[in-house]
Amino acid sequence: MNGDQLLKSFTGSTTGVLGYLQKQLAGFGLWINPPGTLVKVSTSASGYIWGYTRAGTIYSCREPCTDGGWKTVLDTAPATMLDIVTDSTEVYILYTSSGNTYLSRAPVDGSGEWSMTEVPFAATSLAVTNGYLWASGDSKTAFCGKPCTTGNWKVQDPDTHMLVSGGASSVYATTPGELGIVRTDETAQSGWTPVHSLDGLAIDSLAAEADNTVVYGADSSKLYRCDQTSCSTIDSQGYVPLPTKGSISVNPSTKNVWMATASSGTNGNLFSRLDAPDSSTILNTVTEFDTQRDNDFNSLGNALQVQTAQVASHMAKEEAYSAVKNALGAMGDTSSSNQEIELLKRKIGYAQRVDSAYASRLIPLTILLVALCSVVLIYLVAGWLLPTWATMGSAFVILAAGFGLAIYFSRTT
Repeated sequence: MNGDQLLKSFTGSTTGVLGYLQKQLAGFGLWINPPGTLVKVSTSASGYIWGYTRAGTIYSCREPCTDGGWKTVLDTAPATMLDIVTDSTEVYILYTSSGNTYLSRAPVDGSGEWSMTEVPFAATSLAVTNGYLWASGDSKTAFCGKPCTTGNWKVQDPDTHMLVSGGASSVYATTPGELGIVRTDETAQSGWTPVHSLDGLAIDSLAAEADNTVVYGADSSKLYRCDQTSCSTIDSQGYVPLPTKGSISVNPSTKNVWMATASSGTNGNLFSRLDAPDSSTILNTVTEFDTQRDNDFNSLGNALQVQTAQVASHMAKEEAYSAVKNALGAMGDTSSSNQEIELLKRKIGYAQRVDSAYASRLIPLTILLVALCSVVLIYLVAGWLLPTWATMGSAFVILAAGFGLAIYFSRTT
């Protein structure tokens, strides 16, 4: 690998790390208001967002949906929309038409046709797990193996539980007249049991798609983030999800949280945020970039010092050519141009003799990388223990120090 290739590869690897960390940190804990207005929203692990409006028009887009890329998929009028859920491959909608209740499904990427089956009772809500689709309503619950094209529903009658969400292998429901949330496994073998972290809460909407990690719930005034043992209140910037099932959803893959709120922001009533940076993905990505950079240097073998000097010389030459071109175009001032050329020639000669010139140019990038990695660790570790202001304050101090040092070394090396 010659000097040009080394510089290109190393710079690309470093830029990749910085860009990835910036992307992870940009969305952490901050709600954004992408364009759109829906009453129910459902996120798919494959990255698609589905929902519908009060008028019953169904929309979909690909995350992050910040460019207003919503597509009108289906106008169900004069049918009455009841619910919508998604999994990694399908989208399911529940609606009534001419007094009957129907279930329609289609590929979640919007590429195929809709198929329809009739639900054997007056269901009003749906929940989906990895293997099963559930429905509830009319004092009944029922489930069938996906994609439920045969109509082979296993009906639990009577059962007054009302479904509010589905996870990997569990479904979640409310019990009429009682606070809290109960759940059962996807084939109803375990019976309904309380979700203790939600005891005593009058939950109106629940997002359990990523229940192996996190569950989001909302009552009439607050938004909660729950793990396996406890819940904490989440700052939702004054917006509260609509008090109906399906107004909150969590992408089980990206951990992006979506909510349709009772009041609207600048771009509509949809808000989203990253639940938390994916620490395992961050560490794996950083490791990959670091390994690539190590391989670049190790591949030079005993020629490292020679190649480093060549890279430094090449960088100086590029600066020289640029400066000479600018000088020659400055009103034909050739005397000034000649002086600059001579000065830069000496700079090139010096770069060729000093094998550490290239390494010194990497110091500012290394400082920035260390600062950003430190901020990631603060959010991953201290973010759950310290108040938000303390975490953000520490992050700003580290970033300010990092940028200050990077600027200092970029001027002195």
